[in-house]
This record gives sequence, C-alpha cells and structure tokens, in this order.
Amino acid sequence: MNRPNLATDIVPLATFRAHAAETLKRVRAERRPTVLTQRGHSVAVILSPEEFEAMAAEGEVVRRILRGLQAADRGELIDDEAAWREVDAVLAEETRR
Repeated sequence: MNRPNLATDIVPLATFRAHAAETLKRVRAERRPTVLTQRGHSVAVILSPEEFEAMAAEGEVVRRILRGLQAADRGELIDDEAAWREVDAVLAEETRR
C-alpha cells in the first residue's frame, strides 16, 4: 500500500461530505489511503477494496510465518516438499481472489 500524501490525503470530514465522490475516485485511482479528520483528529481511513484485500493478505502471511516460527521453536518441523505444497496452496488461493 502506498503511504498517504500528507498534503492531499488528510481530509476534514466536512470536506469529504461535500466531495465524497471525488475523494473516493482519487483513493481508488492513486491507490493511497485517505485519512478523515474531525476537529483536527483522525477518525477514519478510507482504502480502496484492492488495497484492503492486499493489506489483509499481507497480514495473513505474517501470521502464518509467526505460527511457523513458533512451531519450529517447539520442534514441530515439516519437510521442504510439504512446505512448498502449502505455499503453492496459499498462492493459488490468492490468484482466485
């Protein structure tokens, strides 16, 4: 995910309400999140569906790696072929999305 541009991607809620369609179009086209503020404090972040899916998938990869490291620490290891089968299954699942 691209990082927000601090000059253009922080939008007061009132401005968002007045220009919602334009803001949503920019979020999707530029693939950057927009931070909505209220009274100077962040209250929400808008992401395109594609960026949200990518972020969720990255989080799942990190969780799987951590579980694997914890299993290895406990001595629960699998052979290379089984590991690659699992990797292939995850990649195939991502391709279907």
